[in-house]
Amino acid sequence: MENQARMLSVVPDWASTYHLREAKLADVMAMASVTRSSWLKAFQSFLPDPVLKQGTQQHFEQLWRTILLNAPEEEAIIIEDEGEVVACGACGMYRFDYNPPLGDIIKPNAGELYRGYVTPEYQGYGLGRSLLARRLAMLAARGCSDVYTWVYEDNSSARGFFEHLGASIIGIRHGKTMGSHWFREVCYRVKIDKPA
Repeated sequence: MENQARMLSVVPDWASTYHLREAKLADVMAMASVTRSSWLKAFQSFLPDPVLKQGTQQHFEQLWRTILLNAPEEEAIIIEDEGEVVACGACGMYRFDYNPPLGDIIKPNAGELYRGYVTPEYQGYGLGRSLLARRLAMLAARGCSDVYTWVYEDNSSARGFFEHLGASIIGIRHGKTMGSHWFREVCYRVKIDKPA
């Protein structure tokens, strides 16, 4: 399947200074910094200032610490450039208790992609695709054939990223961010074919 091949292939012009590896607790501060800068760039055009102000360094440090302490149920990876963390992402089995309900569309053995961030200065060089490819491979190793991700409806950059790579929309729901602001989220599905 052409779309899947695009998703699972690591970008060919991968710089020799980049290194992708499993994240550790010692990376939390750097991951939070990457997350915050990427989050602000992506969301400042449609989230109100009081919500944006809640996206502090401390908030994102706690978020990543929680994910890393929940291993192996959740997994996180980073990309470094000469030792500096410039991208990070997480994945795991689908979080039915965290996401908006979609009836029985999502099957029990589904995987989920979340918290994919690339430092703004490094966007557009294929790091997002590399994060995606590695996380899909990790979920395939868990036996997942369907993988889902939720994206803000107004996040045109992330939506364009997934749609360009062939992900399909399966639902739109209302949710809350930072516990206070209502927004609409789009759920995308990525199919992972089992090897023959």
